[in-house]
Amino acid sequence: MSRKQIDAPLQPQEAFGKAVRLRRHELELSQEELGARCDLDRTYISGIERGERNPTIQTIWVFADGLEIASHALLERTEKRIEQAKEEKGDP
Repeated sequence: MSRKQIDAPLQPQEAFGKAVRLRRHELELSQEELGARCDLDRTYISGIERGERNPTIQTIWVFADGLEIASHALLERTEKRIEQAKEEKGDP
């Protein structure tokens, strides 16, 4: 892991996981229910939400469909979380 990654306030996969969790909560879905919608295992969803797994482009589309949101909107939420983390840390 590079120093830049260690110092980064929020990694993209972590921000994506937080965006997925937030949207899932907005829809009042459990991880199991989202898994059924996406045909994904609950443990995989858990890993995504914790930022432990790096989703593929295909997986992003699957999540967006299961979360009833456009893929670009889900990625915009991800980007906003990264920007918020940078501001909180004081990075430009």
